[in-house]
Amino acid sequence: MPFKLDFTVPQNKNNLIPNPPGYLPPASAKQISRTSTAPDADTLFAQNRKATELKMRRAWDLALSPAKSLPMQAIMLYFSGSGVQIFSLGMIFMLLTGPITAVFNIFRAFESLRPTPISPITSSSATRKPADVKTVQEPSYVPLAMPMLAYVASQGLV
Repeated sequence: MPFKLDFTVPQNKNNLIPNPPGYLPPASAKQISRTSTAPDADTLFAQNRKATELKMRRAWDLALSPAKSLPMQAIMLYFSGSGVQIFSLGMIFMLLTGPITAVFNIFRAFESLRPTPISPITSSSATRKPADVKTVQEPSYVPLAMPMLAYVASQGLV
């Protein structure tokens, strides 16, 4: 008696098991083309604002992370001893050069966290000629000034 497995997904609307969060049911290409429209300016502005807030939160986490490793480094320095040995010299060298190289590479550390500038988008942007379109602003480090100063200060603590 041969057994046959059915691998098709039932499309039962009265299913008692809810879909997991973030699950989107499969859609055909026709449905996608009918429902896909260009997002409006308010939606783009809100998405850009959320992304900027998230980047600022991550920048503060990055700025304060060296201070969080301070107790572990103090314990490591204590256990390395006070004698002149290769291990204790290596620990001291690491503890002195790590913050210096981190301060010199501060722009590389914060590169991915630069907030994108929020520019107003008008509905007539599609009808503009290419000569009328303004250039896109380059993201700057100005909003990251305080997290960068905190990063340098926490590196100074280490």
